[in-house]
Amino acid sequence: MLGAHRQAGAVLTVCAVEVADTTRYGRLLVDDARIAGFAEKGVAGAGLINAGIYLMRRELLLQPGLPEAFSFENDVLAAKLDELRPLAYATHGRFVDIGVPEDYARAQSMFATAGG
Repeated sequence: MLGAHRQAGAVLTVCAVEVADTTRYGRLLVDDARIAGFAEKGVAGAGLINAGIYLMRRELLLQPGLPEAFSFENDVLAAKLDELRPLAYATHGRFVDIGVPEDYARAQSMFATAGG
């Protein structure tokens, strides 16, 4: 991911993972490896989703006007999409949404068995 970020000279790179059904997550709309937009949750079918892992230039978070607490996805990524032209780094790795209690427990179990 770092190599692709540097090679593209990207300000922001988003780790995107291919899932069988994007209904629960929303979907990244990608054009020529750049994120062109977002489809809201509820769109069924396979596609790329935001895995929540980012590489970015430091100055992206130092810009004036950002409040002390903000939503990166809404206040930076979506709000400045056309300006940033984020790179989508697509991977086919395993994805677990730890924002859901059942999946968080599953992730803990996965990491416990992976380490021992």
